[in-house]
Formats: sequence, structure tokens, C-alpha cells
Amino acid sequence: MIILLIDDSDLIRQRLSKYLSTLPQIEQVFEAASQDEGLALLAEHNPELVILDISLPEGSGIHVLEHIHEKKIPTRVLVFTNYPFPQIEKRCMELGAEHFFSKSTDYERVKEVIAEMLDQSKSQLTPQPQIMTKKLLVVDDSPTMRRMVISSLQELTPVQFEQAESGLSAIEKLALYKFDLVILDLNMPDMHGMEVLKFIRKHQMYQDIPVIILTTKGDEKTRKEALDAGATMYCTKPYLPSVFAGEVKSLLNR
Repeated sequence: MIILLIDDSDLIRQRLSKYLSTLPQIEQVFEAASQDEGLALLAEHNPELVILDISLPEGSGIHVLEHIHEKKIPTRVLVFTNYPFPQIEKRCMELGAEHFFSKSTDYERVKEVIAEMLDQSKSQLTPQPQIMTKKLLVVDDSPTMRRMVISSLQELTPVQFEQAESGLSAIEKLALYKFDLVILDLNMPDMHGMEVLKFIRKHQMYQDIPVIILTTKGDEKTRKEALDAGATMYCTKPYLPSVFAGEVKSLLNR
């Protein structure tokens, strides 16, 4: 973090600089003893934190705050002053200062707040693991069955569902979206689910998508045909929602 100290007191700048030098998160500390010098360093170095006095040669800390506020400069401001009057504090907070402290009583508290702000900055910079939304295609000519399947998988957040009521509709959906898993019925009016499965496995852009066959046909011949054609899993209706959800979760987490 880059910090700018704007204070006409050599002692205050020295004390704060010495403290800041002990903190590993600090990249650099710039010091200004007047309003104009502070504004120049602000424009040149884009500090992430400004520690600001109110009474300054050539102007005031209020003017510096007004400049930061007007120009929408993305920096945090901590005011540290010998003038801890309510009306001044109110104006500083209106202009975007985050903290307002008295030099006579709050030096240790200022150090604590700086440490807290640095910790916040560190946590914001630490990459957070992204939870990717999984997109599932549910293909079945029965609206009731599609609703049941989606309902049984809602707990697998974050998931997003697309529905297809026929084999041809499923192929159209595959062209429009990138899916992480397909749940496919076999008996459909326009295009049999087995043909949809073969289409998926034939095209390179789809062939790695896990496909679960979910059908009323429980005979071994159909099961073998589906698995030979590239089905990842073969399930029969009716099914236990909790068991089915566990199997889908396992496939999505591979």
C-alpha cells in the first residue's frame, strides 16, 4: 500500500513514518508539509491512504478533502488533527473521510485503525476461489418429469437449468449454450434419446459432456446400448431424488 502523510508537524510525520516502516504491507510513504505539496504528491503517486491534518500552510485539509471528493480520487482518508471540533468532523465525514481523530488523545487509536485498514486491503487483494455456476440441460417430453428432476437437483448450488421437451430442441439448446451435464430421456416423439446421445458423442465440441440417461426402460439390452453409445450413467424411473442428486453432484465435481 502507498500512503501519503499531509501534516505540517515534523514530529507527527516522523512518528507515523517510523510506525509505518514496521508494517510489511506498506510499499512506500510520501510526506507533505503543506496543502500544495500534498496535492502535488496526491496527483503524482495515487496513494491508497491519505493521513491528513486540517491546519496546513497554503490552505487546509478541508480543501484537500474537497479536491479528493470533487475529482472522485479513489483513496481512503484518515483525518488526524489538533482541531477535533464536531462541525469540522461533520464536514470531513461529508467529504468522504473514513476516520477523524484528535492528535492530543488518539495517536494509539490511529495506529490501530491503520493496521485494520491494511488488513482489509490485504484481504481484498487476496484472490478468492471462484465458484462456477454449473449449467444442466434436462431433456424430457414430460413437463412434470422435468420439474421433478430440477426440483431434486436444486440443492446443488450454484446450478442453472435449461429445459428441452424433445430431442430436436435439445440439439438446438446444445448449439446455444455450454453445458456441464445433460440429463436425457429416451422415449421422445420427434427424435429418440439414443439418437441425441449419438449426436453428442459424434461432435467434438459436445463429446466430453457427461450424459445421464434417465428413462423408464430398465431392460439390460437398452442399458448396454446406451452405455456403448457413450452414456456416462444409466438411471431408471422412478428414482430416489437424494441418490440421483448425489450421482449428479459426483459427476459435476469431477
